[in-house]
Amino acid sequence: MADHGIGLAEALLGLDGFRILDVTEVVGEVVIRVETVVDEVVCDGCGHRAEAQDRVTVAIRDLPCFGRATRLVWIKRRWRCRHSDCAARTWTEVCEHVSPRQVLTRRCGQEVCRQVGANARPVAQLARELSVEWWTVMNAVIEHGAPLVDDPNRVGAVTKLGLDETSFLAANRRHRTRYVTGFVDLDRRVMIDVVKGNDANDIRTWIAAQDRQWIDGVETVAVDLAESYRAGLSPGLDHATRVADPMLLLLSRGVQGGVGCEQAVDVASDVAFEAAHRAAACFAFADPLIDVRAGRWVPAEADHDDSPQRHVGVSVAAPVEPVSVLFAGGAVQRRHATERGERGLAV
Repeated sequence: MADHGIGLAEALLGLDGFRILDVTEVVGEVVIRVETVVDEVVCDGCGHRAEAQDRVTVAIRDLPCFGRATRLVWIKRRWRCRHSDCAARTWTEVCEHVSPRQVLTRRCGQEVCRQVGANARPVAQLARELSVEWWTVMNAVIEHGAPLVDDPNRVGAVTKLGLDETSFLAANRRHRTRYVTGFVDLDRRVMIDVVKGNDANDIRTWIAAQDRQWIDGVETVAVDLAESYRAGLSPGLDHATRVADPMLLLLSRGVQGGVGCEQAVDVASDVAFEAAHRAAACFAFADPLIDVRAGRWVPAEADHDDSPQRHVGVSVAAPVEPVSVLFAGGAVQRRHATERGERGLAV
């Protein structure tokens, strides 16, 4: 009777199709040697039965086992077609639990994607915990997160759209400050997309790429007073009502009324700061993939930049009266600037 590897150890492992050969414990981790239970394979090229040629050993990082780091050592078979004239010749077996050329199991990759997206944990931190490279974790985030971000049903119809810039990477001797623009469903407080840049063409390009019916359904746009943003809304969102950030209106009124710059910043920050933090928890992490878009293009050094500007929060939305929408994402940045003694108007 064939051994399908269904025993107590395999039940604990939870990876169907694997048979456990042995388990050892080394310093800081559990090592589990496994092989597949498939003993007969048919050649995809000619349909004839293949034969095992040799084996290769592949180390794969899995989820922690009972609080200990776990490493799977997969003894992979290399198969060979018996027919010399078959184009298939040799191939290495694959498994649904491990993506090709990956060093994380799929379930481990899904979990690190969830940790980065839903729990906003740094990629570098997870890489250290799993003892893998930064890009190993980031590739898993992209692999498992991109399909969810690209899912057309993830957002649905939007009537109130918010957009604002975020300083994504602080300036250094190699480059200027890099910005991204976030597009938000203000009703559901869900990030729709994050695009590189903050000028009019960046906004206009994104709007033009969306479904026309979806764009026509947008009734209100909450936007920064910057001319680049106002210009970027045309012509795609000319039909929508534009709503200004109340904080910027307070700043503007302070200047017009003769109020000092520092006082205007303090008043505006007090209005928006609490709302921004209150909404951050339910907004910024409601979408499990808030970082995936940016992760596709951010430079490798970005993850190792621990400057305060690197970790500025994403724009936040919350309803207030009498203005229908408060888009106070920039409040946190301006509040931080105020506390550092940096005074100035961003209008």
